Amino acid sequence: MVRVQRGWLPALVIVFWIAMLQALLINQTYMREDEEIAFRTTSRDLSFAIWYQAASDVQAPFWFGAFWLWQQFAGSTEFAGRWLGLLTTLLTLAYVYRLSRAWFGADRFGWFALLVLGVGGYFTAHAMEIRPYPLILLLAVYSTYCLWRWLHKGTWRSALVYGLSLALALYTHYFLAFLIIGHAVYILFAGRAYWRQALVVGSLAVVAWLPWSVVFISQLQVLRRLESAAANDRGLIGIGNTTEPTTLNAILALFDRTTNGLAGVYLVLLLVSLLYGWRRRGWWLAFLWGIGVPAFALLGNLVASVYTQRYVSYLSIGFAILIAYGLASLRMWLRWPAVIAVTGLSIWMLPGALPQNRIPFRDLFRQVTATAESGDVLYFLPADHVENLINWHLRAYLSSELRSNQVDSLDDAVVNRRVWFVTPDWFNESVQAEFKHLERTHPLQQVVGQCDRAWCYLLQLMEAPPATEPTLFGSDMAFWGLDVDAVTAQTIRLRLWWRVARAPLASYSLSVRLIDSAGNLLAQNDGPINHYGQGAVDSSLLEPGQLYIDWRQLYLPPGLAAGTYQLTLAVYDWQTGERLTLANGTDVLTMRSLEIPGL
Repeated sequence: MVRVQRGWLPALVIVFWIAMLQALLINQTYMREDEEIAFRTTSRDLSFAIWYQAASDVQAPFWFGAFWLWQQFAGSTEFAGRWLGLLTTLLTLAYVYRLSRAWFGADRFGWFALLVLGVGGYFTAHAMEIRPYPLILLLAVYSTYCLWRWLHKGTWRSALVYGLSLALALYTHYFLAFLIIGHAVYILFAGRAYWRQALVVGSLAVVAWLPWSVVFISQLQVLRRLESAAANDRGLIGIGNTTEPTTLNAILALFDRTTNGLAGVYLVLLLVSLLYGWRRRGWWLAFLWGIGVPAFALLGNLVASVYTQRYVSYLSIGFAILIAYGLASLRMWLRWPAVIAVTGLSIWMLPGALPQNRIPFRDLFRQVTATAESGDVLYFLPADHVENLINWHLRAYLSSELRSNQVDSLDDAVVNRRVWFVTPDWFNESVQAEFKHLERTHPLQQVVGQCDRAWCYLLQLMEAPPATEPTLFGSDMAFWGLDVDAVTAQTIRLRLWWRVARAPLASYSLSVRLIDSAGNLLAQNDGPINHYGQGAVDSSLLEPGQLYIDWRQLYLPPGLAAGTYQLTLAVYDWQTGERLTLANGTDVLTMRSLEIPGL
């Protein structure tokens, strides 16, 4: 008993460390289309969630029912969905340790299996999915544990539990059938003593799954018709749009994914594992799990479209156990350095093994929400690109006001002061034509997102001047209003808008000042227009009709008391000091009052 407790303590530490790693990676993981479907199909009651899988999809029902139940307590947020996967993974890891230790008789086999598996990109990516894959991983290890327990005890009770675990596996994901094939091969060679019970086990699994098997056949028929109509059918089943053919490239890509891009290192450890483990029954069960499952899938894929990497992601557990056996079989002086090296290299490679090129809608829409002001509108172009995944993020991460302020045309957009020009198709000529047309009256202020080879999604803030009519300094310098972007006890950040009908002949300097109620000067910033903060533009070189946005910052004197102060503006010829006058004959414009906070 003491030995088991000592073995569990390091295992718990490792499991906790893996959980923390996955929790950190949640912030770097973004949703894909199928994950949005999981939310949408479980957004009503439980009966709808099950009915949808039966009538409108090709999925097994168990995970969707469990996910619906989870949302009743944890909520329907992206993070709640990923935490369900993380908590499921904790159970998976517990069974991995228990199974590895039971197979090979020492704690280190379980520890090493946890480490290899926990830093594996293939396992980690699917353990955090808002899809059935975390539960698939758990059912894979649980059914294999039930198999081992049955073969070890040989009782009818353990045999029946194993049979029910197989039915539960098929209610979770149809492609766990490849693991069941591996189990069947193992039982076949385990000896005739198990064959009679195996027949009962198989019969029980079939009977337990029989109610859904009719639905499964119907799903295949519907899928076949849809794939044929879309000319995507391939093989007997014909799931051409989500599978890939069996090729050498597909095999190499799977091996690279399974080994975290460290194929050479893992191949050596796999050979060591074979050298020391081929006489052990548990090793062969792990072999059928980690190597046999993808082999069965790729062979079956030759006649039916049943293979893609994510469908067999549960092989990662069996493969990790094989690699852990190789590490644990090394000489003691080499064993721990090898474990540390493999773990460290895998962690280093882990970011590249996680899903790439997903658009981070969560971050983009959160940034827009943080920046948006009351009255902002969204203009999507092309208008028909707002798909289910984007709509889900809009509901989850945009303010209700901004969601309701969507316009459908350029004419509707241009009458608003602040417009978020949203597009995933920036290099489309018609998109750029509308952008340029809007930019004439609404200069670009901020860009959220990017558009490169990785992904393209842009939310560009385009803003019109604050004033609808200008204030003229002299006959030419037209001031179109002021925006105060930030006020602290130390600084004030401003934007002054200018547009001229004709370029002035002289070079003017702008004087922005902060004064108190007695007219005392407290802060001042003089100089030519600093367009977008990118550099000075001489007033004599201003292009008629173009909007210029003068970025300014006033540095306040230390110890300035909190209170109300005035911002003023004057325009003067910097060579002569002569000021331009306003229509009322004065030469200073009081732009606005401003509340300065105290320290």
